[in-house]
Amino acid sequence: MMETDYDFRRRKLKVPNGKLSIFIILLLLAAGGYYLYLMITENPDAAKNKDVKTTLVQFYNEFVKSRDVGPAAKYIYRNDGQLIVNYRFYYWDIQSYRIKKIQDIEAYKKKGIVEVRTLNWESKEFKYTDTVTLEYIEGRWQITNYWSTSSDGWPKLP
Repeated sequence: MMETDYDFRRRKLKVPNGKLSIFIILLLLAAGGYYLYLMITENPDAAKNKDVKTTLVQFYNEFVKSRDVGPAAKYIYRNDGQLIVNYRFYYWDIQSYRIKKIQDIEAYKKKGIVEVRTLNWESKEFKYTDTVTLEYIEGRWQITNYWSTSSDGWPKLP
């Protein structure tokens, strides 16, 4: 058995500087507060997002039913179905959607982030993220812009 002169009982642990500890605690509290703020303001179920969520749910219910974009176009500003026709074609068979968050852009302009799960023509499952901009126009929330990551899988021209 080896002997050693080192006495482990006398070893002193370094204690962090008090100012550094307070700074770290304040930083953690600020990060936690910011996270709670985002959870409250971007939550689709928040009271302030109720009407926007209703529009998104109605739009996606129509969007899921059929590849004909006509019924879904009534939720788009000026009934512009061309905004979504290509996306709907490449989505193929939509299985489900989930509104992840609704963000304020301006007083009467919001952005919805929606996750869409689909099966393509080869029965492969894909998850895409839609970004939907809505504006309060003529007394109701209307979609003014629509963009999806589904275009990543579209055929490319040579």
